[in-house]
Amino acid sequence: KILANRMPVTLQTLAATLEPLLPGPQPNVVVSPDNAAPQGLVVQAMLQARAAGARNFLIAVKHE
Repeated sequence: KILANRMPVTLQTLAATLEPLLPGPQPNVVVSPDNAAPQGLVVQAMLQARAAGARNFLIAVKHE
């Protein structure tokens, strides 16, 4: 499942959902995939975020 601002979205609706949430000329997006997330899906989500205007990606990791 993909969440944008804690709201469930699909890969197809991600860019349209993110676009109004991205402020300024160099907006950041935090990517926080879990261990079960397929790498290809994470990359596709990042590409959709880039299409919405994201320029910088921050990867959140959980320490166990």
